[in-house]
Amino acid sequence: MKHSEPMILNKEEFFEGFDNPSLQEKVVGIKIALLQDDNGEIGLGLGIEAPPLHSREIEEINRFFAKKYNVDEMMQKLLQHYQDQRSQNTDSKSQSDQKYEITDIAHPQYPWLHRIRALQDVREDVHQGDLGGFVESERNLSQEGSCWIYDNALAGENSRVIEQSTLHWACRALGSSIISGDARLDRNVWVLDNAIVAAGTVTNMVTIQGDARILPGSGHSSPVIKNDAVIYGTVVGNVEISGFYELPPGEKLENHSREPLKIYADEYTGALMKPREPQKPKGFVMPEQQKKRSDRER
Repeated sequence: MKHSEPMILNKEEFFEGFDNPSLQEKVVGIKIALLQDDNGEIGLGLGIEAPPLHSREIEEINRFFAKKYNVDEMMQKLLQHYQDQRSQNTDSKSQSDQKYEITDIAHPQYPWLHRIRALQDVREDVHQGDLGGFVESERNLSQEGSCWIYDNALAGENSRVIEQSTLHWACRALGSSIISGDARLDRNVWVLDNAIVAAGTVTNMVTIQGDARILPGSGHSSPVIKNDAVIYGTVVGNVEISGFYELPPGEKLENHSREPLKIYADEYTGALMKPREPQKPKGFVMPEQQKKRSDRER
């Protein structure tokens, strides 16, 4: 069982509405962390700092936690906490410690996004001085690890590209999506909303959105998703999805065997990809030249 660095919760806020004051008094502190089991499942773990408690007391606190708090909201809060910590660490670094800078080269259509430039060798094919794709701010691409945005790919809004993941060609990460692990996105893949792509290869007109999860399996197996698929649900392990296939919210495809689970849909039922434009930051004023071009396009 793998776990992330825990986040300390305010004890008084956590226990607001708890009807066992004597048990509450025993607890010294409360922490939460992301947990990933051997099957790649990601969930929340609750840490209770206290003198030895009876199992029924621990169960009572866990029941209260499950009843009071929305798991998805807590996961997003925890992920935002990690990103804030990374941002603070980045702010404390000197320029020489950073792997990239944000240039003055604005995106031709979305001028609040700017190209990145490597300040050091980042990967085998990314060397000091090389230009990359577009970001809105440093929160979108971690200064740590070998993650990178190539070509005309972009990451905007509250999206985060971290660890060893990469975006290529014209891929987009928007909303509060997270691209992590060794995930590779190529050729017009859009990751939106609260989706997480933590492993595998996603390529060619695929949309990952909603609360979708793309996760590694046991034995280093990872999903492959391509060719017009739309994923709202969860895909874990050695699963290959291709064609006009839509995985609905709440549904799950999982395979940990060596033989891939192959899903192929060749019947065209209409465009599944639901494109959307990056949202302009509040207070951003479009350049006059850009306004004129937008008016002509309308």
